[in-house]
Amino acid sequence: MPIVYPVPLSEFLHPRSILTLAAAVFFTSGFMMALMGCRRRVYPGYWHWVAGQFAFALSALAIALRGVIDPFWSMHFANALLLLQPILIAAGLRRFLSQAVGQREQMDYLLWGFAYTAWLISVLGHAPHGVSIFIFSMGFVLLSARLIQLGYRSLYPAVQGTLNLLLGSYALCALVQLARGVISLTAEEAAILGDGAMFGLAFITFVLLAIITISMLLLMNYERAESELRAIESQLMELANTDGLTGIPNRRHFLFLAERLQAIAARGPRPALLIIDVDHFKQINDARGHMAGDVVLRAITHAIADVLRGGDTLGRLGGDEFAVLLPESDSHAAGEVASRIVKCVRQLVIPEFGPAPTLSIGMAVFTQGDSVSEVMRRADQALYAAKRAGRNCAMTQDGEHCVDDLEKTA
Repeated sequence: MPIVYPVPLSEFLHPRSILTLAAAVFFTSGFMMALMGCRRRVYPGYWHWVAGQFAFALSALAIALRGVIDPFWSMHFANALLLLQPILIAAGLRRFLSQAVGQREQMDYLLWGFAYTAWLISVLGHAPHGVSIFIFSMGFVLLSARLIQLGYRSLYPAVQGTLNLLLGSYALCALVQLARGVISLTAEEAAILGDGAMFGLAFITFVLLAIITISMLLLMNYERAESELRAIESQLMELANTDGLTGIPNRRHFLFLAERLQAIAARGPRPALLIIDVDHFKQINDARGHMAGDVVLRAITHAIADVLRGGDTLGRLGGDEFAVLLPESDSHAAGEVASRIVKCVRQLVIPEFGPAPTLSIGMAVFTQGDSVSEVMRRADQALYAAKRAGRNCAMTQDGEHCVDDLEKTA
């Protein structure tokens, strides 16, 4: 049987191979992001993310070419970009999350300059390589901590989960770099300078971080777009269903609600329907103008809404005509609600207008097999009966006052 020798971990974690592949992947993804940014709508901060992607790709390529190109590019330039990457991501996130930029971002760049300068002094001062690696690792940990602070101030709940995952990835990568820095202080010089497993593992975390970063940033862009689209759709739906003047359901939406209530009522207690008309409203528009008429309609809407019970639905059918759905209401209960509405508006005084015009109300109760249009027809007949009776009252579909002792005023 042949002898199987253990394969050194360093062969699986060869830094040059890892970084060369990473540079190719992230140059490609950077160009794809740039192309998408040019062709599609993107949010503030997106181009900072693109810059961060290219910063990582350039640093990975430069480090992979260490020993082939000038040390200025493979060491100084590469490490400067590697430390700059979390700063660029943080700058993009602040703009994406609509956070303050100003002094907070200036502090980030000052910290980046401090971290890089400390590392550069250690290198130029011929400090032990373990010390230089430790300083670099601490710089990355410090800059990552600045980025992680963003997670507590997100203004967009839809992206919070993805943002937390992104910042958690930076925290994990920072811990690996911290471990690398601490180990470098005690490791032998040959192990630090060679292509050891810890060196490869450290750069694998950078590669994984870059992959997670690009995925999470694009996902956040998508989630925010989806959230805003849903909000726009909700606003459009509200505009389509709501009367612009009074803020209550318009005719189309009110009839839709009535159809639903009628279908539910087929299996339970019957609802009732009131149709309300403002008496002599045309005279108000003719004598005092449409703006005065709008003031009256809004005031009457608020007055009626104050009288209604929980679960009752007020809608505007058009012009000066309103309707009320009264679920689980027999003729007596519906009549009491109608009478309260008449009395309330009869006593209403509208600022800058005076006493409100009175109301005429017609009432009908849903019966077995009724359609909404049939009930509305009967309520309309009751409304015309109220007008024939002199207005300023509420009447049933049988032409009777909703409350026998309802007193009318001149």
